[in-house]
Amino acid sequence: MNRIYKPTTKKGTRIRVLETGELGTIADKALIRKDGKVRTYCKVRLDKKPTQDTWIFADRLGDTKECAIVTFGDDTDRRIVVGVEFDHEQNSVSKMKVKGIPEDPDYHQGLYKYLAAIMVKALKDSRP
Repeated sequence: MNRIYKPTTKKGTRIRVLETGELGTIADKALIRKDGKVRTYCKVRLDKKPTQDTWIFADRLGDTKECAIVTFGDDTDRRIVVGVEFDHEQNSVSKMKVKGIPEDPDYHQGLYKYLAAIMVKALKDSRP
């Protein structure tokens, strides 16, 4: 779960348009100057509209997988950390990792354990 996804702007890379959530493939790219800055502009072939000529700035594109880390804890520094990876192409959770600090499950009790258990159960139920 330590991997931080950085979308690449190579031709043929699968991407997601952050504003709309649409999936597509980078077909071409170009450097342009805008507001005194040089930025990468990508031609994207969207899955829903492959014939449409769509140009989008590279900073408005994201990877097809997204990662989030949620920490549940109490005031005694006991924590449960849940890492989740969501795959937008499959539209489901692709990875989930749960770690307790300390690792012994007998040390964890109370509201934060209950909330973590509800979230993990909901994520497991949403998997195909």
